[in-house]
Amino acid sequence: MTPLEIAQKGYDCFSKGDIRGLVALFSDDSTFTPSMGLEGKTPLTTPKGAFGKNELPGYFAALSEEIDFSTWENRRWLAHGDAIIVLG
Repeated sequence: MTPLEIAQKGYDCFSKGDIRGLVALFSDDSTFTPSMGLEGKTPLTTPKGAFGKNELPGYFAALSEEIDFSTWENRRWLAHGDAIIVLG
């Protein structure tokens, strides 16, 4: 799969509540550092920082309990090599 396809699959898994499928997309040595555009608009208590693969199930479970993503819409995907930006 291309980086874009992996990112799209990840959003699809999260939107369906498939945290296991989402985490499976990460390599064992990956580090995930979230960047939330909602900061300042919605106070988040979800842990901040960088997370290894083994910490991701807890992070994404907490995030999905804190924010209702049922209205999330990815409007534009920007891909350049292995860098992906999603505007929603």
